[in-house]
Amino acid sequence: EGFKRVVLHEGPWLLAAVVVFFVVRAFLAEVFVIPSGSMIPTLLPKDRVIVVKPGGSGMPERWRIATFDRGGVTYVKRAVGLGGEAFALIDGDVYVDDEILVKPDDVREALRFPYRQWDLEHPEDRADWARTTEEDGAETWTWAGTPLWSAGVQHPRLPATDVRLRDLYATLTVDRPAGATVTLYLDYARPDDVFTGDERSIGLKVHDERVSLGEQTTEGGGGLRPVESGAAPAPGLVDVSLSYVDGILRAHVGETVFRAPLPVAAGQVVAPRIRVSGGARLLRLVLDKDIHYSLAGQLAVPGHLSDEVPGSYAVSIPEGHVFFLGDNTHDSRDSRFRTMGPVDADALIGPVSLRIW
Repeated sequence: EGFKRVVLHEGPWLLAAVVVFFVVRAFLAEVFVIPSGSMIPTLLPKDRVIVVKPGGSGMPERWRIATFDRGGVTYVKRAVGLGGEAFALIDGDVYVDDEILVKPDDVREALRFPYRQWDLEHPEDRADWARTTEEDGAETWTWAGTPLWSAGVQHPRLPATDVRLRDLYATLTVDRPAGATVTLYLDYARPDDVFTGDERSIGLKVHDERVSLGEQTTEGGGGLRPVESGAAPAPGLVDVSLSYVDGILRAHVGETVFRAPLPVAAGQVVAPRIRVSGGARLLRLVLDKDIHYSLAGQLAVPGHLSDEVPGSYAVSIPEGHVFFLGDNTHDSRDSRFRTMGPVDADALIGPVSLRIW
């Protein structure tokens, strides 16, 4: 009697629930478990994500994370190259049709990796920084440790890799009294500077009159050649931020924001440098770096880009296909490999819409 009662009363509801479950799973949405670390830091192993099935039809938006089927295996990667494009990875950056691909702000922040940071309140404890006092009383802090460009990715969930440090975020926290001047530099080197001995820097200078962004080269002498300037923040605690990512130079101090293209030919960032005067007190320097797309396993199909940039490869993406990359390209099986290559849009399952666990 108890069994009959369950079948007659609860049975239809249970059957309906099972039918709805399979219909939703097959046609509307499905929960997937992330099996590997190929999408670190965006998605971690064992994360649960919801994939919307109707979104699988058609080409995904660039930079969208999506799932696709390959040989009965479900992959989750980021759509970076689209059909009809000449796609290349050059020195860790993405190029499409001969132009560097600039990530949207939200993607750029999602792929911003912690790199190094220093407490600068106690300079006597910092053997990796050289502090010198100039004739005018200003202090200059110069990096004196091992070359930062060979220090590898400083991220707890990523393997250490020997990558060049070009795409860099630098944020200096400083307590600036009235009349004090603070300049944060990013020293960089172009390939030919090794032979000429030239020194180059981009600097963000903050003082009472204004905030100014400028360039400094051996040929130009000791001063900054102005690029842009804006209103200075009030004296006190302030973050001075300077970044060079995807060929774009960005600076941010208080309400003043600069954004200007800087040719990629500028080269590699070597190290930060700080100059202060007027009693400014340094508190902390934080360095983050942009994602560095590895060439490992990339499709070695020479194209028009490889004639101009040694060591680069261009891939012509067929129409109706997508070039997928994992965010952790040092440990990702994606479109760079011959066994996968660009993925046919018919193999798409749907975009990742939500992480639920």
